[in-house]
Amino acid sequence: MGFISESPETSSEKTLEFGKYRYVLLAPLHNATFDPDIVAIYVNPAQAMRLTQAASGTPGQSESARQGVSAIASGFMDCGDIAARTFLTDECQVILPSGGDRIFGGTQDHEMIFTMPRSKVEGVLKGLEDTHKTGFRYPILTDLRHRPALPPFLEIPKDAA
Repeated sequence: MGFISESPETSSEKTLEFGKYRYVLLAPLHNATFDPDIVAIYVNPAQAMRLTQAASGTPGQSESARQGVSAIASGFMDCGDIAARTFLTDECQVILPSGGDRIFGGTQDHEMIFTMPRSKVEGVLKGLEDTHKTGFRYPILTDLRHRPALPPFLEIPKDAA
């Protein structure tokens, strides 16, 4: 991630400028005694969906006003994706855990990683609140017995063919 000289197989989007940073501080949010530059959350796919919805804007918002969320699925060296790529792009990301995350970090089969740079945290929190108001929830309730009650922006007019 830029702490040792670059090797040929290391992607520049997964590394910080060599020698610019000397260390990484990690802590659970509730124990952190510093303001983190990045927040990484291990989530299940449904939670990743809710966070992605929150980070992407609210239904009815113009496409130009919405922000995208990158999805990274390289399957290796995700520490660079979590830290360096999130820091360098200043974008939220959904990341597939790598082998190292699973072997050394104990990441489970049902987990994915959602990252947010500091600049996006307030927007994601507001997005969670706004999308909750429009009917998106977690846990997601499944209703297969009758016609679902759709949020107004997804309603199909009764006279539609």
